[in-house]
Amino acid sequence: MVIATRREPAGVIEVWLEQRAGDLWLGETREATAEAGPETDNSAAVAAELVRVPPNALFATFNRYGRAFELGLSPPPPTADEPRLEVSHAGVVAELRAFRFRGFGDVIASDYLVLTPQTAGAEPLVVPAQMAASALAVVARAAARVGGAGKGAPGAA
Repeated sequence: MVIATRREPAGVIEVWLEQRAGDLWLGETREATAEAGPETDNSAAVAAELVRVPPNALFATFNRYGRAFELGLSPPPPTADEPRLEVSHAGVVAELRAFRFRGFGDVIASDYLVLTPQTAGAEPLVVPAQMAASALAVVARAAARVGGAGKGAPGAA
């Protein structure tokens, strides 16, 4: 599931989460653009190395940076083809999904992630997608460096 997209001079970068065997993995896909110049490899998209996301990192990111919707607002209803991820940690099951929102006066819609706990009475939390993607990348890479594990392809020993 793509959680954030950004455009840089060298091309477009998509940050995505993937769930395999109960673990979350974070990856980036970089696609060079024609403006990138001859010093950039203009071949097809290249997927960066996957990094395992620690089990509590997603929930911790939303607890730290997430905000509840303002009174009277709620996340847009999900569409049938919208990517979603069901995640769990410490007995809490939640649904993660991305949506775009254009606030009053905004020219371009912004990307957000919403984590909706499946617990009665729990409010959905919203985080700007770029902020969540950056926080998850930092935590995942730090955990891989400290633990020495968690890098490489999912399912690899």
